[in-house]
Amino acid sequence: MSIPGFGNILPIHGHILALIGWRLSRGGSELVRSEPQRLEQMRSGHAELVRLTRQDFGYDLAKWREFLLAHDEAFGYRHPYAFASVDRAVKAALSEADFPRLAELAAAGGREWDAEYDAKLAREEQARMHAITAKDALITRAVCPFCGKPCPTYCGKRVRPPY
Repeated sequence: MSIPGFGNILPIHGHILALIGWRLSRGGSELVRSEPQRLEQMRSGHAELVRLTRQDFGYDLAKWREFLLAHDEAFGYRHPYAFASVDRAVKAALSEADFPRLAELAAAGGREWDAEYDAKLAREEQARMHAITAKDALITRAVCPFCGKPCPTYCGKRVRPPY
C-alpha cells in the first residue's frame, strides 16, 4: 500500500508504525496527537506484530526493530520500498522522550485491550466464515432442472442457478 511520507509499505511496516502511534491512510499519515487515540493505535500495532511474528516484545520498540532486522527474510522489514523512511520513524521514536511513558501506559491497559481485540478478530473471522458457508449453501442447493445434479456439475445444458 502506498502511504504518503513512507512510500509503498509492507504490512510489517504498517504494524511497526502503528506500534509507534502512526495512523496511516492512502490520503496521508500522522503521528496521533491525542494520547488515548495514540495508545489505541500502539496497542493495535502491538497486537498485529504479535499475530504476524508469533513473538512478543511488549512495547519495546528497540527489541522489535532488532528482531525484524535479524529476521528480514521472513517478514520483509528491510524491503527497499519503504525501509529507509519507516526505519527513520522508528529511530525517531526511540529517541523521543515521551515514547517510553506512552509504551508503559499502553502496556498497563494492554491485557484487557488484547482480549477485546482478539474477540473482535474472532467475531470478524466467524462472520467471514458464515458468509462463505451461506454462499456455498446457495451453490450446492442449485440443481440442474434436467438431470437433478448439483450445479455446476450438471448435465451440460445451459442452466442459470436460482440465485
